[in-house]
Amino acid sequence: MAPSRRNALQAVCLATAALVGGCATPPSPPAPKAPDIPPIVYDAYPSHRGESGLIGDSLYELVDERVAGFRLLTGQEPLAWGRYICRRSGSNLSADEFAAFRRHSLRPILILQPGQGDMSGGEHEGQVAAQCLEDSLASLRAAGGADLLPYNGLSIFLDVERGTPVTSSYLGALTNKLQNDGILQGASTFGVYISMREM
Repeated sequence: MAPSRRNALQAVCLATAALVGGCATPPSPPAPKAPDIPPIVYDAYPSHRGESGLIGDSLYELVDERVAGFRLLTGQEPLAWGRYICRRSGSNLSADEFAAFRRHSLRPILILQPGQGDMSGGEHEGQVAAQCLEDSLASLRAAGGADLLPYNGLSIFLDVERGTPVTSSYLGALTNKLQNDGILQGASTFGVYISMREM
């Protein structure tokens, strides 16, 4: 190959290489190193999940099939079961359920449902609700439920549906009467259950 042709070919190759090199994307800088943060170990945080048990509740009476359904759904044994008391439209806890509570070693949780409209009332309405609970308890104990409804170990929840106003005078009269009459004594507890579902 003549020197002039070889020089021309080299010039073309050099020019092409320069063009390709000029269009090439420069290499990306190395990604910043993530800081050394220890992984979160959830078991290290205080938790009582192992000690807590699941609680069932039902509008209708407790029967073996409900407990079996609970086990099937959760894979766990319930420790307690919530049942209504003083519910005006019925479906309240009855002595007919005591055998099922004992068979499954469940303690009743009393869901006090004296009437949503009354909760916006005053002291009188609160005292009426307390008296209803006391009368119902006396009847259930007399019907053979004293072991399930001990005098110093009751669990009571006031059931407040979504949108129901509760006055402080109603709540104060209710709890004061229960305390003064010896219903809330020893290890007995009283709480307010506020439902956020639509009625």
